[in-house]
Amino acid sequence: MADDPFQNVVPIKSKRGRRAEEIYGQITHASHIKADLDPDYLIKGWIAPNSISVMYGPPNVGKTFLALDMAQAVASGRPWASCSVRRALVVYVTLEGGAQFDLRLEALKPAEFWVLKMPLSFMDKAKDATFLCEALCHLGRCAPGDAQTDRPEW
Repeated sequence: MADDPFQNVVPIKSKRGRRAEEIYGQITHASHIKADLDPDYLIKGWIAPNSISVMYGPPNVGKTFLALDMAQAVASGRPWASCSVRRALVVYVTLEGGAQFDLRLEALKPAEFWVLKMPLSFMDKAKDATFLCEALCHLGRCAPGDAQTDRPEW
């Protein structure tokens, strides 16, 4: 019988980090996951709760107008495209050119939601994505679903 080529290999001992433990704690056996077959949609059949929505497609097909109309429906609680809507705080993050967005927003007046217009980077968790989450959490605590139009103090 041949010698085991790995007989002298010793596993590397590594210190588990907090993030590794957090990830490990989220591992669940698939049989324990129960689907919510009737989630409390923001827009029934379109936008699920606790989600981020992204629209993409070729230029000039109406993506921004569609997204603004959906944002307005959720912010006001009015039905959208014959779908029921649950009223909620909306922060619209625009990554398109300022002047064009402003014109599209003007067509929607009076808008009932918040807008963030600035370049952001989501490639590094220690950068804009983390700070954006902190800012949104603060806004949500200070203005949860009310008609406030002035940004709360930080």
